[in-house]
Amino acid sequence: MKCYYDLYTRPADRDALIELLESAKRLGYCLLGVEYEGDWKEAKSISQEIGIRIVRVVILEGESRSEVARSLSGKPRNALFFVKATNQDVARYSSANKKFAGFLAVPGQERLIDRSTKTLFHERGWGIVLVTLNRLLSERKSRRTWRYYYLALRRAYAYRIDLALVSAARTDSDLWHPLSAIGVGELFGVPAEYTASWLTSHPARIVSILTR
Repeated sequence: MKCYYDLYTRPADRDALIELLESAKRLGYCLLGVEYEGDWKEAKSISQEIGIRIVRVVILEGESRSEVARSLSGKPRNALFFVKATNQDVARYSSANKKFAGFLAVPGQERLIDRSTKTLFHERGWGIVLVTLNRLLSERKSRRTWRYYYLALRRAYAYRIDLALVSAARTDSDLWHPLSAIGVGELFGVPAEYTASWLTSHPARIVSILTR
């Protein structure tokens, strides 16, 4: 049985966390990345009782390298840090600096998933791009939304860049069944067996490297 990873969820409180963990386990996930403002020791204890592993995730924002660096102040050290890549400067910074696991791709910046990102990840030994699936749950999907997924997924596949499809779930209803998530990759022309790596081996590799 495959072990699936959803590397970015964001429950608002303890109840939402419990519901997310219970639902994720039923769907076949063995690990969730969790951005959580509550008591982390309690969150770890809850996850152990439910039988699903969690890792702490922090998404940082900034329009420049210096802003991103300052945003690290006061953040927990035992976390995977990702930068919201709103421009090329912060994307390159997060791809080269070993303080960061990688970046969160946002609509309009799909072309940052490119050969330079591949090279920077390779030079430092790791790195991953997060692509959130939550935009596909909205009733209205613009041409920009479809372009985001098409270019992000096709470029990651073409350049063989490590990528994680993530739900960014706030509640259990926002979670994706792993097979449905794999179907998103197929929709945009990525083979199912390769898309599956975006929920298995790719996120597993970054977790293994950065949580030793």
